[in-house]
Parts: sequence; C-alpha cells; structure tokens
Amino acid sequence: MSDTIERVKCLIIGSGSASNNATIYTARGANIFPFLYQGIQLEGQLTTTNDEVEFICIAIKAVTKKTIRVGVKIIPI
Repeated sequence: MSDTIERVKCLIIGSGSASNNATIYTARGANIFPFLYQGIQLEGQLTTTNDEVEFICIAIKAVTKKTIRVGVKIIPI
C-alpha cells in the first residue's frame, strides 16, 4: 500500500449498477469527475440472485463503459 495521500472531490465505493449510475450523474450534473473504487464482485449484489442475471450483467458492462466514457477514474480494490 502506498504511503501517499490523494485528495479527491468525490469518491464513490461500489461494484454494481448503483455506484456506476452515481458516478455518471455526478460527472454530468455536478461537473465533478469522481473516483470509483470497485470491489472484486463487479456486478454487485445482483450476482447473488438467480433471476435475470445474464441480462443484468450485460447491462452493467454497458453502464461501466459509459462510466469510463464520462471521465470517471475506476480503481479496483
């Protein structure tokens, strides 16, 4: 782990669609480019259910691409 401290205006922690959407709306509406810390379970809590998982995972991958496109820096943790 690094000993340096990085200051950011907005930090969002999450791995699912809610965190991705939060970063998109923050980047667009507040004109702040947040940092998104993502965990190892990239689809969030949606992967713990058996209903419609395949469709949802495809949609989340599209939202993640859009998140990157609006200028959000994604940091895997």
